[in-house]
Amino acid sequence: MSDTTILSTPIEDASNAQLFYFATAVLGLDLSKPINNAQLRAKIDEAAPGLQAIRAPGEAAVLDVATVEKAPAVLGGAPAPSSTAPKGVEGLHQRFDPKVTLKVLTSNDAIRSKEVQIAVNGDVIHFKRNEQVAIPYRHYLALVDAVEMVAIEMDEIDPQTSLPKKEWIEQHSYPHQVTSMPSDAAIAEWTSRMAAHELA
Repeated sequence: MSDTTILSTPIEDASNAQLFYFATAVLGLDLSKPINNAQLRAKIDEAAPGLQAIRAPGEAAVLDVATVEKAPAVLGGAPAPSSTAPKGVEGLHQRFDPKVTLKVLTSNDAIRSKEVQIAVNGDVIHFKRNEQVAIPYRHYLALVDAVEMVAIEMDEIDPQTSLPKKEWIEQHSYPHQVTSMPSDAAIAEWTSRMAAHELA
């Protein structure tokens, strides 16, 4: 029986199965076998530049990735829940943000896109509705702040137009369900880091 304990393994020492697991189950990349280690490392580096270690089950050579519950796709770079952001401008990159796991709900509005796109200072992430994803905290804040005005028909008829009167209300552009939030400490550290850069 294979060991499914999640371990941190240097990317250069990871087996093909560990690399494939991390690329598909953690980063959410759409890959198919066969694919060699060099190709997998290139795909991982493209999705999460500069990553030195990956988290994958032990004895991954005998692990059937299909039997492992797929983790939420991580957007904006690899998750860094236990790593310390580097000093200076590099540490301000979105991949060092705490991650919020959520799902944006589907919409009955036929003109709504099936894909959500959120931009913060030119950094854009996109994902499908009703798909659980882990997004950088800055994109979560933008998602929460995204509101729009919509017209709701009232029971009262406008005598001039003979049409129902409308009331304009504010609503979230992307109704969503949050599965997990970063710790208060992680959010406070991120807020402090961002504020220090703005004051510099």
